[in-house]
Amino acid sequence: FTNLNSDFLRNNTLGIVIDTTKGLIWQDNNSHITTGWENVINPLTLGTNKCANLSFAGFNDWRLPNLNELKTIIDYNTTNPSIKNIFQNIPASINGHLDFISSTTANPTSKVWYINFWSGEILSQEKDSSDFEEKLYFMCVRNR
Repeated sequence: FTNLNSDFLRNNTLGIVIDTTKGLIWQDNNSHITTGWENVINPLTLGTNKCANLSFAGFNDWRLPNLNELKTIIDYNTTNPSIKNIFQNIPASINGHLDFISSTTANPTSKVWYINFWSGEILSQEKDSSDFEEKLYFMCVRNR
């Protein structure tokens, strides 16, 4: 285990980051999955939810993080990317965007929250909007 921050531990062998304060385990390997919003948020497509079906690092109870959970890994002291440096497998940005989606709907509920980890911005957008950047990422999480 590598401890780059007193609240986080990294297991390079498993490709995970453990948040010892929040009791979360984060996926941190090179398989950040890109998808359209409807495959992740819509409860009708829960069966196709990649996190729910992910078997990784010896666990099969992964889920999409909510907005508050995603906020805990923002590093507001840096940009390009604005994510805690214990995460080592962050994809390259696309036109200044590194958008990771959450499971949290916004107001109105036709919108969803996401974080641009390139800049640290917290944003919302219509779930079925064509205005999103080319790729949307998600990082799965599980309770410890």
